[in-house]
Amino acid sequence: LGDVPMRSRYDLTTCHEDIEGFYDKVVASDLLPLSVGGDHSISRPILAALARKHGPLGMVHIDAHADTSGVYEGAKFHHGGPFRQAVLEGSLDPQRTIQIGIRGGGDFLWEFSYQSGMTVIHAEEVAELGLDAVIARALEVVGAGPTYVSFDVDSLDPGFAPGTGTPE
Repeated sequence: LGDVPMRSRYDLTTCHEDIEGFYDKVVASDLLPLSVGGDHSISRPILAALARKHGPLGMVHIDAHADTSGVYEGAKFHHGGPFRQAVLEGSLDPQRTIQIGIRGGGDFLWEFSYQSGMTVIHAEEVAELGLDAVIARALEVVGAGPTYVSFDVDSLDPGFAPGTGTPE
């Protein structure tokens, strides 16, 4: 893929442009990417590059937060809103998206998830339904099309992963 320099680690706009450019090269090389690390803000440019080849993707999103909030402190691109932006840009199909493990007291933070047609399974529902039912529902929602899978460490019980993610 060659050397792809990053212009700035601190300017999210150019950083996301650079990430998207790198994944354009990955997609053009017919590689299946596996990305580890970073916060969820990197997902939007990855989804954008993948969708140019595959069309809107489905998503299995395991997280404590829906990451579908809007502009925050004047910033459109941040770790709390990449999946809203991906839906609005057309790279993420909300009908083929399931969010698993969402918790906390911020109903307004996952309002867009519901309004756009995403399936949301809250943390307490995972225990009620059982893992087999949650897995079956995820497979039903995403279907057979191209799917992005994302796992955020804060989806784990805070007793086992303290001090991660956005404090509640």
